[in-house]
Amino acid sequence: MSALPAPGRWRGLFALLIIFAVSGAIFSVVNPIFEAPDEIQHFFYVKQLADGGGLPHQGLADPPLPWDQEGSQPPLYYGLAALLVSPVDTSDALSLLWENPHANIGNPLRPGNKNRIVHTEQEAWPYHDTTLAVHIARWLSLALGLITVALTYAIVQTLMPGAHLLGLAVAATVAFTPQFLFIHSSVTNDALITTLAAFTAWIIARLYRDGPDAFPGWPLLLGLALGLSALAKLSGLLVWLWAGAACLVLLLRRAGWRRAARDLALAFAIALAISGWWYLRNWQLYGDPTGLNAMLEQVGRQAQPLGWRGVVSQFQGLRISYWALFGWFNLPLPDPVYRLLDLFVLVALAGLGLAILQRIARGRPAERSAGDWGALLLAASWIALLLFGLIGWVTTTPGAQGRLLFPGAWAIALILMAGWSRWPVVGRRGVWLALPPIFLALLAALSPWLVIRPAFQRPPIMLPAEVPPEVRLEPVYHGAPVRSVGGLISPDTAHPGDTVRATNYWELLEPLSQDYTAFVHMLDQDNRSVAESNSWPGQGSYPTRLWQPGTVVADTHPVQVPQDVDAPALLRADFGLFLAPQGEELRSQTAEGTPVENIIGTLRILPAHPAPARPQATRHAEFADHIRLLGYDLLGVYPAQAGRPATITLHWQADARPAEDYTVFVHLRDAAGANIAQSDSIPRAGAWPTSAWEPAQPVPDRHTLTIPQDAPPGVYSLWAGMYHQPDETRLAVRGADTPVLDDAIFLQDVVIARD
Repeated sequence: MSALPAPGRWRGLFALLIIFAVSGAIFSVVNPIFEAPDEIQHFFYVKQLADGGGLPHQGLADPPLPWDQEGSQPPLYYGLAALLVSPVDTSDALSLLWENPHANIGNPLRPGNKNRIVHTEQEAWPYHDTTLAVHIARWLSLALGLITVALTYAIVQTLMPGAHLLGLAVAATVAFTPQFLFIHSSVTNDALITTLAAFTAWIIARLYRDGPDAFPGWPLLLGLALGLSALAKLSGLLVWLWAGAACLVLLLRRAGWRRAARDLALAFAIALAISGWWYLRNWQLYGDPTGLNAMLEQVGRQAQPLGWRGVVSQFQGLRISYWALFGWFNLPLPDPVYRLLDLFVLVALAGLGLAILQRIARGRPAERSAGDWGALLLAASWIALLLFGLIGWVTTTPGAQGRLLFPGAWAIALILMAGWSRWPVVGRRGVWLALPPIFLALLAALSPWLVIRPAFQRPPIMLPAEVPPEVRLEPVYHGAPVRSVGGLISPDTAHPGDTVRATNYWELLEPLSQDYTAFVHMLDQDNRSVAESNSWPGQGSYPTRLWQPGTVVADTHPVQVPQDVDAPALLRADFGLFLAPQGEELRSQTAEGTPVENIIGTLRILPAHPAPARPQATRHAEFADHIRLLGYDLLGVYPAQAGRPATITLHWQADARPAEDYTVFVHLRDAAGANIAQSDSIPRAGAWPTSAWEPAQPVPDRHTLTIPQDAPPGVYSLWAGMYHQPDETRLAVRGADTPVLDDAIFLQDVVIARD
């Protein structure tokens, strides 16, 4: 009758629960308060009850109160948490809601600004006031998670008696799923519905194994579980559907219609007696017993109906957020981790498929095997119902989040580990079963320190004398209170689509009373912003009101280079400060007050796949400083027309990075050697100075010549070369395959015809 391990085997389960509790406590401590999905809203619901304010009335406040869409959630979790936190003073709660206006919510691919809230010393240990209350509520969630893990083991042992190793593996898979730990170390009603769904599953497992006669009082337990589930979360009604259908099938097989009707009627009557008042209240308040419409008014609906393609796209992130997606859905693990987890799922499902084929080939299975398959069918039916409910949810409002499947975590883990265990392996079966939980445990152990904690750390803060010499620049003042004293771009070379890190060193001279937004604009040769980043300093973690005079803040911004940027090009990083949303900018200026851009460095943009040089006409010439001319293209000049433009593209290449910036000249000369048209410019119209050139990479350099209107018909000559701008000294030419005159290489003759 007992689902507990046999004597001598309890140590494995006990150790698992201890590790889960410690891991969850680490997640709770490392993850700052209010940095879990909807934790702000969940906590302020708790606070409303703890303060004696009664149940929230959704949508009756303008502007909405901090519980927002959660105000119509069933109250059981919040009531339990309120009992625990009511002795704590939470009067400072609103002061902790220092929201980051640039917060990156729901976009794991966008770098930076992972914090929804600015975190201060109010949250430091020892916890007090609201910070303490949040952690107490988190500990309630963790305790519920502990119960869920124990119930998961009990469910497997009940459905598959004697499967101790499988039970431990399934429970460990649930316990060490990083997202399960993360959610169960936050303030959320997901923790309670997950526990109650597992409790309901254990009751049904007992009914499945022992039958109604050997499990007296099960309708009372089931009614209690269902009633509490309906008060825990709206998805508790799915528990009703699954439990009702499962119990009906089991009772019809063993006890007949009359017994089934009587026992189920008793169970659901108890459930209604426990939870019915809540749904009646919603009906009276909102005209909707579920309160769902009131919630959707806050959270928003799908803008357009979703077809099957839309549903599939919504579920693309489901697998990621089921395993691990921290913060406000913005802190993923490295992509290879998800690939390995995908592989685990595929191998497990393939093992299950193989077992099904073997079962079909064998015909009628043994009684033990049939029992195992019945257990898996129970688990699969619960997963299917959860997915059906989730499809309904995402077609109504955006939000395909893996945590919504946690009420079926025991079933998902059972299906996966049962399939995993079906593979014939050489050696000890226990080692094979342990591999997935060990991998998940490793992820869970590393995630708080390598993923969560770095996302919320403040930027480096130092004294002015501690600024590294290699990043120091001439100071640029931003108004009176702030000046820039250094900068760095890393790396200094990128391709379209890459992300680089631009760092400005701000020195505060006087206290700031407002929160300024720092910007970095990547400017091209025409002073246009090609890429940019706007953020509170420290990627949202260190607003200017917290800065201390006499300190320097190393403020790093990740900047993504657009895919369509014209490459090669040299961009300049311009930093500044402005006040949002007004847009009032602190003027950048020198110490004498002269306006100036705060350029902290340059970024070379190279083509990801540079095209080889294929000039229409080849020319070979070597210029000083490792520069070669490969050839040229000539458009619209044969025969040329007076008064019309002609375009020539020179194809250059450097054998090594040139030391300086040179100017290219193209001259159209008459028979006497006088210039009648010319173009002098930094290569690529100033976008790609020679000092930025990548060795062995071709540089197409276009120039336009305007032929004078009064140019007489005749034959003219086209020449090209390079010179040093300060003194106009031309680069020496060697090894040219055409004539060279005054270090200019002859390209070809050009005929100017009469118009």
